[in-house]
Amino acid sequence: HTRTRLFRSGTERSGRSFAGLGRPRSPPPPSSSSSSPPSSSSRRVASRPPVDRSPSCPASVMTFLQLFIINRSGGLIYNQDLSPAAPRLDTNDWLRMGSTFHSLHAIAAQIAPIVTSGIEKIETDTLKLQSFQTRTGIKFVITAEAGSPFDLDDVLHSVYEAYADLVLKNPFYELEQPISCQLFTDQINRICAAQMGGSKASRGAGYSMY
Repeated sequence: HTRTRLFRSGTERSGRSFAGLGRPRSPPPPSSSSSSPPSSSSRRVASRPPVDRSPSCPASVMTFLQLFIINRSGGLIYNQDLSPAAPRLDTNDWLRMGSTFHSLHAIAAQIAPIVTSGIEKIETDTLKLQSFQTRTGIKFVITAEAGSPFDLDDVLHSVYEAYADLVLKNPFYELEQPISCQLFTDQINRICAAQMGGSKASRGAGYSMY
């Protein structure tokens, strides 16, 4: 009889303990810090917002890219990178580009339905190209990023005047030969800087032969 009572009491105690495990535990009372839902600002910080690619985003600064000069025979006699954004070309690439543009310029003049000197302007989604050919057949070509507001034709005429003053008037320069003149390079940099500063380059100013 005693064993039976002990067994029953043990069963009752174990039954109460198992019954306690079967019931879901009640959640702890909410604290003051977790009672309010997270604010909208905290949710925005937690989740990374998408990148805004609409036109309202500030656009990158447009700049010039490259300048090169081709003689009457299609040979490259001068080239200069005008910006760090310009593509890096080696010597062979520059020579190939000069001869290729010379050929395309001649083909465009032949197949055009009207009388023209050749390619004067090319605009694509990535760059703008402007060409100016002198009466002696020298071609000045400049490129800039697409959408740039620069007057490329005015820049080329300023470069041509600097070429006439600083290169052709140099007694040591031979026609149709590569140009190696630091004054000419410095003046090109001033012309481009004046255009990027919002004012047109002053032609014939800011340099000296000596």
